[in-house]
Amino acid sequence: MNKVQANENMEALTEFGITPDVITELTTSVDDYNALIGKPRTILSQKYAALSNIEELFDEGNQILKLNLDNSMLIYRETQTEFYQGYQNARKIIDN
Repeated sequence: MNKVQANENMEALTEFGITPDVITELTTSVDDYNALIGKPRTILSQKYAALSNIEELFDEGNQILKLNLDNSMLIYRETQTEFYQGYQNARKIIDN
């Protein structure tokens, strides 16, 4: 059923909770999906470009944590030992 048909049958569809907003949202999603069909190469290229930078971005984020947040947390080491230990445990990388 397309948008025109849905609008023509709006009264019957209302019984099932289908509103004009639902139809608009659905047709927009279908249009977005149809726009992507035939573009897998572009999508894959974007995916690989993003993944190629991910290791560098993780390293950069880790450096920020080490240089800034880890050092800031040192003030809690003696006074808020439970909080500090919880932070240290959360910072451990568990590689399964």
